[in-house]
Amino acid sequence: MEKYTDWRDKGTGIAPFLPSAIKEPNLIECILYSVVLLVKVILTSPIIFLYLLTKNKLLLAVLLKVLFSWKDEVAVQGVKRSEVNPQKHYPNINVLYFANITSILDGILLTLIAQRNKVIFCVPDESTIYILNLVQLIKFIANDSLNVKEYGKEVNNLADYNDSVIYMLAEGTCSNGKSVLPFNMKQTVLDEIIESNKFDIKVIQLKVNSSLVTPLGINSTFKYIIKCLSKGINYKCRMNDVSLKPDLDLIRVSLCDGGKYKLISKTLDLNAKRKFIKEYNNYRRK
Repeated sequence: MEKYTDWRDKGTGIAPFLPSAIKEPNLIECILYSVVLLVKVILTSPIIFLYLLTKNKLLLAVLLKVLFSWKDEVAVQGVKRSEVNPQKHYPNINVLYFANITSILDGILLTLIAQRNKVIFCVPDESTIYILNLVQLIKFIANDSLNVKEYGKEVNNLADYNDSVIYMLAEGTCSNGKSVLPFNMKQTVLDEIIESNKFDIKVIQLKVNSSLVTPLGINSTFKYIIKCLSKGINYKCRMNDVSLKPDLDLIRVSLCDGGKYKLISKTLDLNAKRKFIKEYNNYRRK
């Protein structure tokens, strides 16, 4: 851990790019859970076939629950759990949702809770916004999440997507979820978006079990699937019900549960992550 002090926030002690310390599954675990997964896939094959035909989100939710013991706990700030109404409180059109990203699974959860079938993910690169679909987002996060240009399409006007639920992943890359990274977008970009579209602004905080965070992407899809199977997938999702001011600093604080003292230095940004990955890989080769 001391090796990476240059990428640890001096105020909070948080190292936002360090992957989970949980060991990768060994050979015996891989064999055992491969058999378990095979049996589950055979038993759910009719549902899998129907999902591939219809892309129905309810079927996807059932598959995730059966295959990986998927659980998600969704809370809306200021609303009692018994009074939460998905049609009223869950992500919908005409709102720009700022969300953090910590795992290749985040896009799946955000798709499941969206109240529209059309969902787009926006990843900023300073003055430019790129849009990705779910598959593109998963590939982007799985491969270090450093260069969104390779996966997304540049967009000039989000009004072209007013029939979609829109998520803004303002950090521009994936972290381990211990804090919120500095946003990789300029305030002027948000000002232009709001001026053109009159979006409300809300935030969504995502937290998955620590064994499944992917700040540096994944080296083995197979082993990651085995981890999902053996550990289960447990999500906590918290969103606000009141629209925020279009101010990136305020949005970032809100995304960190209102705790500005939990935020890390703005020097630990996307460029810092690039340097960290280079150092991390060099150290692992020794």
